[in-house]
Amino acid sequence: METLRRERVRLRHLASSGLVLSLALGVVIGGATAEAAPAHHSGHAAPHPASSHGAPTAGGGWSPSHCGREPAPPTVETSTIARYNASIDAVTAYDQAARSYNSCVSRSATEEQTAISAQAKQRIDAIQAVSEAVQKRIAANFTALSAALKKGPPAH
Repeated sequence: METLRRERVRLRHLASSGLVLSLALGVVIGGATAEAAPAHHSGHAAPHPASSHGAPTAGGGWSPSHCGREPAPPTVETSTIARYNASIDAVTAYDQAARSYNSCVSRSATEEQTAISAQAKQRIDAIQAVSEAVQKRIAANFTALSAALKKGPPAH
């Protein structure tokens, strides 16, 4: 029973640190055995494979280039204390792997967004330079035309 309490404390710690778990637990301790509600499956889709480069995928979504596969959430098994405790260990391992993967994805996204922004800035600067040159030429043309018109026609 003490082991189960410690694992519940670990579970609360995991939940409070940002890991969201929704376990359907109805644990009833009676002597040396425990009965629990059926295991709760995560309901998450299978992990998405990473593409070979950080680029849009066939489905139109972006994928990081070097983070590997997204870790799959474990199945929580609550039919016995031993399986429950093993599930806690699996969730703890998933927590670490998911945080590491998320950190990699975040870094990769930031790097790619920064590169895209730099490329966009270069293109914007080039477009702006051409636009400014056109505006200066047109302004110079109007200055010259105004000066010519101010002279007026020749005197007779």
